[in-house]
Amino acid sequence: MPVNKISISVPTKSEKTLERNFAKVAKAITDTHDNVLALLKTIAATDPMPSEIAKSSAKQQKISSGRAAELKDLLKSQKRGELHTNPGKLARLIEEINKDVATANGIEKSIDHERNRQFAGDVANMKDEIERALPRGVSAAMIGLPGKLREFEKKNTKEGWAHFSKNRRAFVDTCRDEGEDALRVNTMDGLKNAPQFRLLKIKVREKMVDDGKSNPKMTPAQMEKDLAAALDEQAKPEKHRWASYLGLGAGGSYTLQQSGTFERMKIHLTMSKDSWTAAADGNVSVATNTVDQIYTKLLGTTEWKQLHATLEVPELKKSERPHVFLIAGVLGNDTKWENTRKTLNKDAKWVKAAQKALQDQLDLLEASLKRKLKAAKEKHGNIDR
Repeated sequence: MPVNKISISVPTKSEKTLERNFAKVAKAITDTHDNVLALLKTIAATDPMPSEIAKSSAKQQKISSGRAAELKDLLKSQKRGELHTNPGKLARLIEEINKDVATANGIEKSIDHERNRQFAGDVANMKDEIERALPRGVSAAMIGLPGKLREFEKKNTKEGWAHFSKNRRAFVDTCRDEGEDALRVNTMDGLKNAPQFRLLKIKVREKMVDDGKSNPKMTPAQMEKDLAAALDEQAKPEKHRWASYLGLGAGGSYTLQQSGTFERMKIHLTMSKDSWTAAADGNVSVATNTVDQIYTKLLGTTEWKQLHATLEVPELKKSERPHVFLIAGVLGNDTKWENTRKTLNKDAKWVKAAQKALQDQLDLLEASLKRKLKAAKEKHGNIDR
């Protein structure tokens, strides 16, 4: 609280009869002096104390405290009833103590301004310190540092900078953490277009990276491993994806496909769920196998269950009609062809011609499948339509 100046006037006449009036002046002088000392004591307890305020308040404390001896003599004169004999002294003390009042009030009034000015410099130093500590490639703008510093200064100004040291430590730590997270996020963003993952579906890449960015525990190193695993998984399509892509049905019940004729007899292709190898369901990599290896690993480890061509001989039951298999060709222990020849009263030359007709249809299918497998390799297993 500011101290009021002495407003009482010294009597103009130096008469004994006015001693009581002079005593009122002396009391106003000593009371005001005490109030100045009390204000200076309060100022000295300011925390945090601006350095300029500390200097000026200490200087005024020394001046005001130095008046104690003269004021003590003033009280002695009052007891002796002699105040009226030296009105000039009273007038001088009023002038001097009113100067003390003005100085003390001015110091108190300037505390907030001086404190804000001093700590504004500390905030500027914080900015430099934080920017130097940011990871390479992370700017102050990326963590919103200018705005954060304005809010920090506003908050601490409101608190009178009473918790500046504590707030400063927390703020610097937060900015450091945000800088490291910005680096983490930027590094992970770069993985979206990293050349080693360019063959991974872009939607998969972007979703994985964006999900990882929102998870503070996800590191760029782990994201690289996850992307590599996703790329490897993409390179090993599941059976249903192969079936759709290669046009071989869903792999459920038998699938029949009309495929040419021989001597007016239809030829059809048969693909059943058992025509796939066990490895076909997510264990054949387009990245580590050639087209021929993929082809064999998907369709070639079975024999009688293989995809095959069938000659639809009307005179024979369906179970007796002859086959040529996609990879195994005509089985060595096959008896159906000989039975067909006898049933139709044909010769060996006819059998070879019929088998070739079926094989031609399988060759067309094989060429189509291998073209698709070549494209699947180029797309690293990204075969979904």
